Amino acid sequence: MRGEPLVRLITSGLAITGLVAMLLLACATLIDGFLRWAINQPIDAVRDLGSVVAAAAMSSCIPYVIANRANITIRFVSNFIGGWSSRIADIVAACLIVVVLVGMAYEFYLFASQALRVGEMTPLLGIPVAPFWYWVDAMLALASVVQAKIVVDDITGISDSHSAGQKQASGRNVSD
Repeated sequence: MRGEPLVRLITSGLAITGLVAMLLLACATLIDGFLRWAINQPIDAVRDLGSVVAAAAMSSCIPYVIANRANITIRFVSNFIGGWSSRIADIVAACLIVVVLVGMAYEFYLFASQALRVGEMTPLLGIPVAPFWYWVDAMLALASVVQAKIVVDDITGISDSHSAGQKQASGRNVSD
């Protein structure tokens, strides 16, 4: 999955966009705190939009993490069973990740739909929050598609040949 240029380009672009948004929110928060302290004039938009911007920005990184298999993996079963059984356990775990991501995407879709239906807005500026939650939903849906592709690659053995090439190219053992 790591070597597929389109997936890499899309997920990297989304992650960079999310990280830039988080950086801008952090800067705005610092300025808001300084203005609050210095002249008792906070920036209302920071407090008003902070939570939905943070959620949208952080969710933008999820597809990148999934595509690059940068998530934390605990392989306690592999130590006991090894070989093909270990590979099957990894595939089952990868399938469970797909199920969790699809479930989260579905729940965020319902949440965003309800926010749209009731016209939920930010308290101070009156900005609709549904688009932010639809963005989070879209990022989770994309991550589930990327994870499903990883499952297919694991089952067909495509990722093994790529991982072997990565091990040889980097000179490190990734099997732990």
